[in-house]
Amino acid sequence: MFFKVANLVVLALLLSCGAPDPKVWEDYAKAKVLYSQGQIDKAATALGALVSRAGSFAPARLLYGRSLYFQREYDKARQVLTSLQADHPESVEASLWLVRTLTQQNQSAEAEAVLVKLLATNPDDPRLAYQMALIRENRNDLRGAQDFLASASGADEDLALIHYEAARVAFQLHDVDRARGELAKALGFLSETSLLRKPMEKLQFDLSPKSAPLPRSKP
Repeated sequence: MFFKVANLVVLALLLSCGAPDPKVWEDYAKAKVLYSQGQIDKAATALGALVSRAGSFAPARLLYGRSLYFQREYDKARQVLTSLQADHPESVEASLWLVRTLTQQNQSAEAEAVLVKLLATNPDDPRLAYQMALIRENRNDLRGAQDFLASASGADEDLALIHYEAARVAFQLHDVDRARGELAKALGFLSETSLLRKPMEKLQFDLSPKSAPLPRSKP
């Protein structure tokens, strides 16, 4: 569902920018293909050049910020996403990626402040609850993290990692049965061909009271 929402967000950003120059659209489409293929460095280079000459084109700015995030260029990503959020406060995607960037910079208070505003107008977005859970866990507020993960658990297939994170938190609370149950829910969202299925099945099989803590999933 949220992949569809993300596409609608990009469409909304396109409309807010007006009709882009055909060359701008062509270059953005090429950069998006690079990004989708995992060629993040090439995508970031292409998007940086595009943004430098078409700085008002919001979809390119968003994808550029995301590319910088995955390059771990968090300072640059923060600048790009903060500027985009200021120009398009209605963009949940821009704010969400800013939150992720701030979290990586250990700016939990700032990230939470952005999330509180987002949740006030988007209370049913499980991605936001998931990010808030990570912040609460970093503060060692495991009960708070568990509550936010529970509120996010109605997500679609692409958000199976929420249940994985819930399993990891439950394990830290020594609730092994709940951890196993959360892993079972995560598997229920995954297709048979998902690359995550085998690792999660192994974790489910190996999980016991003496198991090592589950590794944190990447946001």
